[in-house]
Amino acid sequence: MSKIAYVVTQSELGGAQRNILLLAKALSGRHDITVYAAPGGLLLDELRRAGIKVVEIPSMQRDISLKDDLETYRFLVEEFTENGYEIIHSHSSKAGLLARMAGKKAGAAVNVYTAHGFVFNEPMSKMKKRLYISLER
Repeated sequence: MSKIAYVVTQSELGGAQRNILLLAKALSGRHDITVYAAPGGLLLDELRRAGIKVVEIPSMQRDISLKDDLETYRFLVEEFTENGYEIIHSHSSKAGLLARMAGKKAGAAVNVYTAHGFVFNEPMSKMKKRLYISLER
């Protein structure tokens, strides 16, 4: 039985979240699954109803915030290290970046990122777009 952490930025029921819900339900009997996300969305209610462990990250948000992003990163490093996840599977740009860095620092054997869309394709300033593209690389 592998220990798997799924990480997503927002917890509403969008495409990335539905993907996590389906994966977590399908694998929960054979693996130890935990889902990390921002608080308050329907995804968390659905996961709890299915008996899947949820950890809410109050500092996780979609927008860039150096303070909150650093807090989220530190939280994830501590959680990943303490819980010894073998697989970290992140979804969405923000969660993907923070969870991949935290998983590497925590020594996770497998660190997977699934892109569901690219935030840099949305309307924004050129400077912000360049930042997002460099972070995604």
